[in-house]
Amino acid sequence: MGRCLLPTPSMSTTTTTTFVIDYCERVLVHDIRITAAGSSPNTDGIHVQGSNHVTITNVGIRTGDHCISIAPGTTNFWIKHVACDPGHGISLGKGYEEKGVENVTVKMAVFTRTHNGLRIKTWGRPGGWCSSTPPCRMCTTPSSSTKITALATKDAPTR
Repeated sequence: MGRCLLPTPSMSTTTTTTFVIDYCERVLVHDIRITAAGSSPNTDGIHVQGSNHVTITNVGIRTGDHCISIAPGTTNFWIKHVACDPGHGISLGKGYEEKGVENVTVKMAVFTRTHNGLRIKTWGRPGGWCSSTPPCRMCTTPSSSTKITALATKDAPTR
C-alpha cells in the first residue's frame, strides 16, 4: 500500500473538492476532518473515481456538496465511522457515465442536516450500474431528508 502523508489531520476549503482519489489502488484515509462552508457549491469532501480497494474510516466531513462522491469505475470501497454534516451525503455513481460502481460497503455513517443519506445514481442504458452493495448501517438525524435514494434518469438496467 502506498503512503501519502497529509500535513494536518484537518483540512478546510471554500471553492472545490478537498480530497481527490483518482485511479488509485489500496488507499487508506483515516482520522481526518474536512470543512467547507455549508452554502458553498461543488465542495465535495472526498471524491473517488476509477479506484480499487479504498478504505475511509473515522472521518468527519462538513461540506456544501457531497460528503463523499463515489464516481464510475470505483470498486471494493469500504466506508466506516463517517459523519456528514451538512451537505448531500454519500453519492454512488454519476448518472450518465458508462462505468459502474461495485462492492461498496457503508457502516456506521451518521448524516446530520444532509439532503440525502446514501444516493445511488444510474442511467437507463447499458453500462451504468451499481452492484454488490450490501445493506448499510447508517443513521440520519431528524433534520436529514432521506436515508437512501435511488435516482435513475431513465429506465435503469438491472444487473
